[in-house]
Amino acid sequence: MSSKIIKFEVAFPSADLCEKLNLDENDPVYEIIRLRLLDDEPLVIEHTYMPVSQVPALSKRILEGSIYSYLHKKLYIKFGGVFRRIKADLPDKYDRQYLGANESTPILEIEQIVWTNSGVNLEYSRSRNLYSNRSYIMVETSH
Repeated sequence: MSSKIIKFEVAFPSADLCEKLNLDENDPVYEIIRLRLLDDEPLVIEHTYMPVSQVPALSKRILEGSIYSYLHKKLYIKFGGVFRRIKADLPDKYDRQYLGANESTPILEIEQIVWTNSGVNLEYSRSRNLYSNRSYIMVETSH
């Protein structure tokens, strides 16, 4: 798996993003768009937002590899949980440009909020795939 960085900027969050990440409008966030490739073939486009205060010194070099590896191994952040919403969507400009979708190609979008074991919302992201490149299996158990 490799990554191509499409966008990497620091910005102030929208009202919606403030709500999702429990931020103030003056708390800067990283805005990241990456194309993830598997064997040099486009697989998924990730639109990710992370509070700068929680993820110091994020760099292009880190983004070309694994952000989660950096969070776990360098910053010693442990995840406490994740909220995910899976939905179908029509392609946006990035899906058309980088995934080769046409205007009516179905897109599978996974929206998620990841929080730390101390309850801090660390990431809001939307991962977008061609409908044919990803699927999910869910298993429920009772204890």
